[in-house]
Amino acid sequence: MKRSLCLIPILGLMAMLLMPLIPVKAETNLQMNWDGGGSISTVFNTTDGFMLFNTAGNHIWGSLNATDYDDNPYSYGVDTFEAKLRSFIENGGETEFYVSRLDSHTSMYGPADEESYTYLSTSDQGHVIFRVKTDYARLRSSNYGFQSDNHFWASGDFYIEHSLINGLNYATLTASGSGAIRIDHMSDDTFGSEFKFGFGCGCYTNSDAEASGSGVFEIFAHGENSLYGDGWSAGGPAEYHFGIIYSDGFDAEGYWVGGS
Repeated sequence: MKRSLCLIPILGLMAMLLMPLIPVKAETNLQMNWDGGGSISTVFNTTDGFMLFNTAGNHIWGSLNATDYDDNPYSYGVDTFEAKLRSFIENGGETEFYVSRLDSHTSMYGPADEESYTYLSTSDQGHVIFRVKTDYARLRSSNYGFQSDNHFWASGDFYIEHSLINGLNYATLTASGSGAIRIDHMSDDTFGSEFKFGFGCGCYTNSDAEASGSGVFEIFAHGENSLYGDGWSAGGPAEYHFGIIYSDGFDAEGYWVGGS
């Protein structure tokens, strides 16, 4: 009985000595909120992901949350990085949002050469609500559970650009005009050399645009090996262009495009 009683404090001491040796994961988080006039610019640069954000205007407000999760999934040496933006403009202004993937488990998933870029300017009102995430395998923008539609919106005289780049393969959306425009862009996805623009990530496809007034709406894409869309496909190298010139509004459903 005495020996058993003596073992209790010894085991307790061993546990106390071992606990500090367990590695502790520590997220690095950037949280910004703003409301006023003027301009804001910030960069978040880790060894795994990079983010650039700028906004300026007479009245701008919103929030930005960016996180380096320090999680190193599967011990591949690459952490998960995520940036979530809600940026609003009133009485004229602009917003720019750029995220790139800096590191990859290259032996399985190839080089880290993916980028997401969004720019919006308006003489009146507008917003960008978008989320981008990178990890050891890909860059993707799953907005399911964050913002289900109306990701880019502007009124007045406006210009909107959104691009997804995967090495030599890419897709770009541009919209310019006068009036108002709403663009649903639920998701972008990449894997290896493949890209999915306006769909993917296991989300339901929601890539639609609706506008009033006059302007131009265009989709450009390039695939070194292939391109495909709703009811069509082409071997690579291939170029794709879809354009609408409108003077009394338009409604485009399912503008998504993919390729590799």
